Amino acid sequence: MIRKLEIENEKALKEKYHTKIKDFRQIIDSVAIDVDYNGKLFNAEIMDIPTKKEMVKGEYKYEYKKAGDYKVAVKIVDLLGEEYFETFDLSI
Repeated sequence: MIRKLEIENEKALKEKYHTKIKDFRQIIDSVAIDVDYNGKLFNAEIMDIPTKKEMVKGEYKYEYKKAGDYKVAVKIVDLLGEEYFETFDLSI
């Protein structure tokens, strides 16, 4: 994501106007996490959609009520509208 933004930046602007990204959270528009993804329907339990003057937290916690195997799905949307989606297997 960061590299794509840098490439777009280089094409559109003179070097003195290029944006420097110091924190990856600067380019994230939103984060949504489904803590028990069933593989079909994404149902976000955790959502981080900051205002324009804020950044996403970048760190999230969730406490499961019972032990078991879970699939966690994470959806991240960057400022260019690009979407990143990945699942993780979790055993507790």
